[in-house]
Amino acid sequence: MDTKTRTPDSETLPPQDRRAGTRRRWVLVATAAAVLMTAVAGTTRSSRPAPAPVTLVGLVADRTEAVTLKPGAARAWPAGRGVQAVVAISGQVAVYGPAGERKVYGPNRGFAAGWETYWTANETDAPAELLVTFQTRP
Repeated sequence: MDTKTRTPDSETLPPQDRRAGTRRRWVLVATAAAVLMTAVAGTTRSSRPAPAPVTLVGLVADRTEAVTLKPGAARAWPAGRGVQAVVAISGQVAVYGPAGERKVYGPNRGFAAGWETYWTANETDAPAELLVTFQTRP
């Protein structure tokens, strides 16, 4: 007596069973494709090169930190505490100068603050990521 389990050939299966097998294969293929796309999308996002801190001529970088401004949030860059080089990594921020002038900065654009008080505001519906390098004289 043969103790091996045999699976029936597709020709011997009734049509409804063959369709169920085909559906299962398509579900498996679709699931594998979704997993692959998710893995590729995650790799693409994380493979973006890390932004480099900006050091202004004649100054020395003291420390660098990442700042995230949520939608509607604002931050002051006070005068007298050294100079800050601020670069927008993602999102968009509006910068208000001491006389109320407004300038908008998007990704890979930046400004220097610290001589006078400046306000940075996220006036969009998406978070804005900034890279801030605090600098001092040597």
